[in-house]
Amino acid sequence: MAYHSAKENLWKYQSQNGFLAIPAHQSELFSTPGQLVFAPSISADLCPPQSVFQALHWRQNFGLILALFDYLKLPQSALEKALLEFKGVEHRMQKVGMVHEKTYYNDSISTNPHSAMAAISYFSEQLSGILLGGADRGVDYFGLIQFIKKTAPKAVILSISGGISEAIEESCKQQKVACVPCENIQKAVAYAHENLPAGAILLSPAAPSFDHFINYAARGDAFMAAVHSL
Repeated sequence: MAYHSAKENLWKYQSQNGFLAIPAHQSELFSTPGQLVFAPSISADLCPPQSVFQALHWRQNFGLILALFDYLKLPQSALEKALLEFKGVEHRMQKVGMVHEKTYYNDSISTNPHSAMAAISYFSEQLSGILLGGADRGVDYFGLIQFIKKTAPKAVILSISGGISEAIEESCKQQKVACVPCENIQKAVAYAHENLPAGAILLSPAAPSFDHFINYAARGDAFMAAVHSL
């Protein structure tokens, strides 16, 4: 709710002529004096096959864009064309490459458990390993580990030293989830390469980067460099 309250400043001063589109599943959280549209996620059929854009949180974002298209009376066909050409955003479920039947994905922009859960939901049982770690903001990670155990039961958690690593490792211990402490991102990538089975290897840290990096982009770049060095 604190996150929502902060974002509310973006529209709290709208006039009656304003327009606000929000995801349909969050309709109970929002109000505005202007036009309010509850936008459903778009169909997976509109996204390229076998693309990360079929993930629910991507389709929810595209649903917001479609609502804006409708408001501006733009043709849906233009959005459909753009979706086929869209290459994604750096550090958001960015495919880095495949090495020995393991495909590596950079989701360094994930700085909280909820964004990590969104990525984990997409890969689910295909997830072989996930790199977690970053600065400690006092967030409870028990729920994230519980979610991983249920949604991606084959995944091994690679806990990056420092910041939230103690909380991650303790939550894994309590819930009997496989967890490997790693000194840094490079060591985590090397462990995944040498020890984990085929599947998706995901950097979705669920925490800010500033315990080791200047920003999430630097963290993502370090991950990609480690993968490319394999």
